[in-house]
Amino acid sequence: MSALLVLAKRSDSSRAFSARLREFLLTQESAVRRAVGGFSLFTRFPFDAMAGVLERLFVPGLFAHFAARKKRIEDLACEAVRLGAKQVVAIGAGLDPLVSHLLDRFEDLKGFEVDHPATQQVKAVLLTESKLISPVLVPADLANGTLADALQRCTEFSAALPTLFIAEGLTMYLTESEVKALLSTGRALGLSSEGWIFTCMTHRRGSSFRFSSQTALADAWLHLKGEPFTWGIERQGIPLLLSSLGFSNAQIVDGGSAVARESAAQGEDIVYIPLPTTAREALTPDPPDPGAHTSAVDNERNGS
Repeated sequence: MSALLVLAKRSDSSRAFSARLREFLLTQESAVRRAVGGFSLFTRFPFDAMAGVLERLFVPGLFAHFAARKKRIEDLACEAVRLGAKQVVAIGAGLDPLVSHLLDRFEDLKGFEVDHPATQQVKAVLLTESKLISPVLVPADLANGTLADALQRCTEFSAALPTLFIAEGLTMYLTESEVKALLSTGRALGLSSEGWIFTCMTHRRGSSFRFSSQTALADAWLHLKGEPFTWGIERQGIPLLLSSLGFSNAQIVDGGSAVARESAAQGEDIVYIPLPTTAREALTPDPPDPGAHTSAVDNERNGS
């Protein structure tokens, strides 16, 4: 999440990044400094300089990639709500205010964020300070439980409502079995209808998945922090994986298009699984039958 906070300072040149998201993240500049707190030299630098140095050292072009990714995901989420999603669940959202933005735009939408309790303590304070609409915060350590378990404990969540799940910047830290379990949440909950937006690493270098411009220093840093990329999948394997889980209408949305134009950092794609068409049709009431109305009126006039 710290990379997103860094991006907030640099995103004035990127129209892809939401102004409201930028405003929210700018208030969290100290979080970036805490992220590199072990290096006192960096914390003495001006913020912009520190951000630029870190980007060049670790993953050149990463900030523009994040900007394009976040804008695309927000657009897809809005589309999913317009097409029938009645509640949105963001998994591991960190400090990202996407769900708050959606709640502000769609009055009848229900929003949930499932994340580690420590992260959500910070998030609750920031939501209050920023005066953004707060989603329902569902504290859960998903390393010791499932998403389905967490949502079943949440009384505000309804398995009867069409649900959009969002997992951004998460799957690369999971194993393949954990990814499959995550994407099986809807089935475990017995949802009436579900859609997904998730990101995954698709660029392989040697035996590992990584960003195209990711440096050896970034690899070492991720291992030192205990956050190495543990899962990825080549694009041609995505349909097979999802079909094995019962999904047949997945789209690879950003496969080298918007992100490639805006950033040197490539290798992470967005997968969009829309709500089933049948669910959208069920949510749309049938138009009144003029003939039936006329027949009723005629019967009344005839004294029937």
